[in-house]
Formats: sequence, C-alpha cells, structure tokens
Amino acid sequence: MSTDLAATRALALGRPIVVVSTGGPRAELVLAAERASAHAVAFLVRHGTGFLRVALSDDDADRLDLPVMHPPGSRGAPERDCVAVDAAHGTTTGISAADRARTISLLAAPTSTPRDFTRPGHVIPVRVTADTMAGVLPAALALAGRAGLRPVVASCALVSPSDPVLLAGPREAHEFAARTGLVLVHVGEPRAARPLQRQAM
Repeated sequence: MSTDLAATRALALGRPIVVVSTGGPRAELVLAAERASAHAVAFLVRHGTGFLRVALSDDDADRLDLPVMHPPGSRGAPERDCVAVDAAHGTTTGISAADRARTISLLAAPTSTPRDFTRPGHVIPVRVTADTMAGVLPAALALAGRAGLRPVVASCALVSPSDPVLLAGPREAHEFAARTGLVLVHVGEPRAARPLQRQAM
C-alpha cells in the first residue's frame, strides 16, 4: 500500500498521522477535523505541544466569521492564525480533550455558523491559502480531501520524546511514527512548487 493511500485511510478512520516538512525541522501530528474524537485529541495533546490549530480554507473561515489575529499580509505567510474559538454549546471550560474535539468537529461541519462558537477559546483556526503548492498544512488538507472528507484538519507540533522542552526533528518523527504505528508523510517546503514526497514507515 502506498503511503498516500495509507495516510488517507488513517485520516478517514479518525487516526492521527505524522506530517514532516523536508524544508525544515517541522513535524506535525495531524487529524481529520470531522473525525476528531476526544481520544484522538488527547493523543495529539499528550505527544504534542498542546497548541491545537485547525487548518481550513478562506471560504470556510469567511463563512464562520473567523478574523485573523494580525493584519492581512503582515507576515506574508500562506498560513494565518485566526481568533481562538470554543464550541458555544455542549462544552464546559473548552480546554478538555472532549471539549476541543467538539470544537474541532464543528469547525469542519458544513452547516456550522458563527453563532456556534464563542471567542476567545482554546482552538486556533488557521486560514490556509488555497494556491499554496506544498507545506505541512496544505498537504494535510489535500490528504483529507482525497480521503473523501472535508478539507479541514487539526494539527499539533510533535514534541521531542527525548527532550520535552524541544520540538521533534525529522529523525525523532520517524522513530515516533515507527513506535506508535502511525503513517508518516513527507512534504516539500511551504512555497515550493515541486510535487509532494512521501515515505512509508
């Protein structure tokens, strides 16, 4: 089975995958937002920084009235963090894995409206530019789409297993994926036009 197919199957089943950028020391745990469960979110928080972001298109962000936290174009980046949100109903403090899973699922739901969220919250939506050719989040959105899901994903940077004050590098990401049985996907630099590179674990 190709890594691409394995990754899409994992996302469709609600399992996290590891996405590594070949352009720098960045490894992310990624989960299809509409398949987010409390268990899967707890896994991301346990092995990641705890800073959960949900990547989505500008169209979805506009529909949900999610403004960026800095002036448009101020960083010149294809990824723009928005004001943090929580689900307005069915949650308590918003910080638990169950609460954040509900918020993440609502961000992926096509019927959600701005009234379904309170601000500020504990989940950071991030707008991803549609024409970005590669990069961790755009590649993850593409994989979700190939899995037959809405192109919305939750992500959290992987923490170094050997030194929890640091982020995991590519080698540690490979070791982590092998140890946990997760699919690992390689992608190019955020603004590179070259095709995605993938490696099976």
